[in-house]
Amino acid sequence: RMEDHQFYSRERLLELSKLEFQTYATLKQLGQLPAREIIDKSKTLLPPELAAEKLELLEEGFGSWTKSQYFQFVKAAAKFGRDDMASIAADMDLPIDAVEQYNVSFWKYGPTELKTDEWERVVTNIEKGEQKIAKKRKLSYLLKAFVNTFDDARTDMVFANKGTAHFALEQDRALLCSVDNYGYGNWDQVRKELRQDEKLLFQHTLNGMNTDSISKRCDYRMRQLERE
Repeated sequence: RMEDHQFYSRERLLELSKLEFQTYATLKQLGQLPAREIIDKSKTLLPPELAAEKLELLEEGFGSWTKSQYFQFVKAAAKFGRDDMASIAADMDLPIDAVEQYNVSFWKYGPTELKTDEWERVVTNIEKGEQKIAKKRKLSYLLKAFVNTFDDARTDMVFANKGTAHFALEQDRALLCSVDNYGYGNWDQVRKELRQDEKLLFQHTLNGMNTDSISKRCDYRMRQLERE
């Protein structure tokens, strides 16, 4: 059975299969069927050129790709971006060349071989993921540029807007320096570093924050930087 996500040239293969069945029926009716061992050896009743075409088309498909691998590919493409083959392959635990071949067929044949609503859904998911990646890169660049304007950001960093009274300047400095160090979006590493920082031992507001709170506080400061 040819699944949509395996990207076989379904229409042409069905034509060849129909022709092969008609050839079998005609030869049987005429009493001219080759011996069973001959059919088993050649595995087809098609003329050599059509038999070669059928074999080539079958090899071009991705019969070994399961539905779960297809979903995993789409999810990884949304997570890392469609061009990051190395990360997608690592996430799927597959050789990079296998993923590269599938990626080419996915974007070439997906619009016609997948159902319209399925294609629109997966492309939308991938594009949303790529927008998040672009935002992350933009904010990381913006933060890096801001931090580098200070000789010692941990002690010299200042903001045009002082922010909320319960969140000390020292805490914002530590937070943004840590985000700059680990990269925007790596909240688990940021939280771990902040909790282990001896200089923040008695900063209970910061130490008690979970990753969601940390990301929101960082986004608050980043929005200010974008406006500035």
